[in-house]
Amino acid sequence: MDSMNNIFSLIMLGCGIYCLYVWLRIHRTGEIPANSIILPKDRTMDTCLDPEQFRDYIQPRLLVFSILIILFGVFGLVDAQLNLVVSLADGLSPLLRLLVIELVNFLLPFAVVIWFGVCLYRMQKQFW
Repeated sequence: MDSMNNIFSLIMLGCGIYCLYVWLRIHRTGEIPANSIILPKDRTMDTCLDPEQFRDYIQPRLLVFSILIILFGVFGLVDAQLNLVVSLADGLSPLLRLLVIELVNFLLPFAVVIWFGVCLYRMQKQFW
């Protein structure tokens, strides 16, 4: 199970770093790069109704998403070595212990991904 947690943490870390890179490109150049993370499938910036407002909408959300996913990825890798969550949950009932471990390792990152997905869905309806 630890190797799966490490793989999951590495995927989160890589995704967060890539999203931060995309945010930096937007922040520095002001242009939205063509990628599948923030642009809807089969859409380009040429068909966007208001590119400047789109940039203002997506930029802070992408930064928050990037930072949180990077933090969850790093925490997952550190936790795999030090077992911080398991030691935190020691002394709890088995069901509550499992809930704490799953909440920190999977449910919180999943909630952040769902939040960002909802933001992308709203953005697609608003700007295309």
